[in-house]
Amino acid sequence: MIVLGVVLTACSIPSPSPLSSLPMSQTPVVTNAASELTGWYNRVDRDCGSANRAAFLCSGVLLRGTETNPAFLPWDPSPNAVQKGGIAFFWLRTDNNYSMLPEHPNGFVFYPNFYIPPGTLDIEVLCAFPEDGDTWDRPTMQGCGPHINGPQTSRPCDELGITTAQQWIAHLNQGAGRHDNQCGWTLRLGASNTADRFYQNILARNLLTPARWAVWNELVLKTWATGQGRVLPIHSFYYQNGNANALANARSDQTRYYQAYQRIVPIVRLTLPTNSAGKATFGYSDSDQAISPDGLISGLTPSVREASENNGSRLLISDFYERDFVTIVTPAYPGMAAGQTVGARWKGPSVTFDTPIKTVTTPGTMTFEVPRVEVIDAIGSTVPVTFSVKRGNAPIEQSAPLNLEVERQSLTLPAPTFNGASRELSVSFAGGQNGQLVRVRWSGVVVRDTTPQNVVPGQTNRFAIPENWVTENAGKTVNVNYSIGTQAGDRYQFSKILRLSF
Repeated sequence: MIVLGVVLTACSIPSPSPLSSLPMSQTPVVTNAASELTGWYNRVDRDCGSANRAAFLCSGVLLRGTETNPAFLPWDPSPNAVQKGGIAFFWLRTDNNYSMLPEHPNGFVFYPNFYIPPGTLDIEVLCAFPEDGDTWDRPTMQGCGPHINGPQTSRPCDELGITTAQQWIAHLNQGAGRHDNQCGWTLRLGASNTADRFYQNILARNLLTPARWAVWNELVLKTWATGQGRVLPIHSFYYQNGNANALANARSDQTRYYQAYQRIVPIVRLTLPTNSAGKATFGYSDSDQAISPDGLISGLTPSVREASENNGSRLLISDFYERDFVTIVTPAYPGMAAGQTVGARWKGPSVTFDTPIKTVTTPGTMTFEVPRVEVIDAIGSTVPVTFSVKRGNAPIEQSAPLNLEVERQSLTLPAPTFNGASRELSVSFAGGQNGQLVRVRWSGVVVRDTTPQNVVPGQTNRFAIPENWVTENAGKTVNVNYSIGTQAGDRYQFSKILRLSF
């Protein structure tokens, strides 16, 4: 008996970096992140205990907006920040609000210095500006020096003899209110009266006009070295409320941080006030998290190593054209331990392919191969790619899907048909042209190719299959498809697969 079914047959991105072996017992999950931020936001300390302990050490919320790009890690400093030695942040407190964020509507939050966890960096704050200091164009003093448009009038406040908020606003207004005319308050270690300087920075912000109040402030921190993500005092990732792209970016950042360091950093929702009488709010929701704080994998997704477009969500034909398989990469997940089992699934348009199950030996990423035939079958389709985990006697856990788009071809090529009695394969498709060639591939215990035939538009190509091709596959499944090429050597296009069981 012959059983028929339709399926398919036919430069890569870098592999993820190795994961940390940090035990899960050392990876606390902060599910009360929003309430902690709210507590720090609502404090109105003038100082943190002495004349040189400024209020940012124990109060307020210190944020950095970041770009989400697979080419670099968002918590690493930019090349400009490395060269300059300073990196820009902004700061929120109940008495120091604004309604606008810088360029990026998502990023990360640092712990106040007095609350950083053991083993993390205590990063120095160098200076502060009541509004956007345009520190990109302050090339000296690590971004705290004068602006290139006003090298004399935009020097640090202490150099200009400015010690109060009233003096600061008067100086700003003398320069027609240009933000590049403002002076910054020096806060670096060794400076005197830093607590009062920062408090005057807070007061000065409240003297701005409503239009200027809307713009964020700026603090410059000393740049840390690239590759120190594990020990940065990152409290949470944030996204601006109502911005779906910002939430997606925050989820990506959370996932990448976990994959790199096996610590779950929570995502919080930031809502800014619309006027100076309003207040910022912080919210936490389980549904916002890419990685579930309960230790399950429902918020995680696998990746496909070869997928080169749209942040790994689009697989080009060139990505797998000369490959025998594509690679599903499953991330390290909360509670991953030796002895657990992991598998991956490729849910194609006509066939679902489940990879062989693997047993965890060392926690970290795992790889699974999807045969070329399954990938070709998905040309022009979107394929949900998932993974599953089994922990002892617990129920099987399922991940969220990576919805992988597989590039289309110019031709839509249905599977061939097979006449079991006459042992004849027929190929018929729309859009055939003179000069094209068609060849059938018979993939059984031996992979065999027919002699190419010329395509005649509107006519069916027929191929006689030798009897030994059939008998050698008794009790086996054969994957059959065809490819369309040209005498000029253009890239082949592939049909769906016909699966035959003998």
